[in-house]
Amino acid sequence: MDAFLEKWVQPFYLKGLMGSDVAALRGALNEVEPAIVEQLLAAENWREQIVGSYFAGLRGWNQFEETIGQMLLASQLCYAGEGHCFALARFADDASRGHLIAYLDHYLRQPDLFYDQHGALPALLWIDERHGTQYAAPYLAPGGLWETFTADKNDAWRFEGCRERFWRIIHYCQESFDATKP
Repeated sequence: MDAFLEKWVQPFYLKGLMGSDVAALRGALNEVEPAIVEQLLAAENWREQIVGSYFAGLRGWNQFEETIGQMLLASQLCYAGEGHCFALARFADDASRGHLIAYLDHYLRQPDLFYDQHGALPALLWIDERHGTQYAAPYLAPGGLWETFTADKNDAWRFEGCRERFWRIIHYCQESFDATKP
C-alpha cells in the first residue's frame, strides 16, 4: 500500500468517523491540507472519496461543495455517498441544500435504486433545523416521495432510524472535533 493511502485513507475509511481513533483523526485534521482533500476526492475509489468528504466536512472546507454535490448526484461509487451527505450537512448552506434536493428529487423517484437516500434526507432535515426551514417536509409528508420510495423496503429504511443514525454521526463529530477544530 502506498504511503499516501496508508496515512490518509486506511485508518479512517473502514470504521467511519465514529469508529476511528479520535486522537488519530484529530492529528490528521491538524495536518490535512486542501490539496490532500482534492486528491482524495479525485480518486476513483470510494475509500478515498469518503475520507475526502469527511475531511472537507470536518474542516468546513466548502470550496469542495460543488465537487461533492456532483459526486453525490452521480452516485458512481457505493459507500462514498455517506461521506458526501455528511459533508453537505456540515456545510449547511444554500448550495448544500440544493445538492441534496437535486439528489432526492432524482433518486427517490427510482425505488429500485438503493443508494444514499438514507443519508441525504436526514442531511437535508439537519440543514432545515439549523436554518428554521422546511425543505425536507414535502419528502416526509404522508404519500410523499420518502413513503413511496420505502414502501417495499425493510425496517432499516424507516426514516426515524435513518435520521437517528445520521444525526448520531453529526453530534459525535460536533462533540469530538468541533471544540478542537484546527
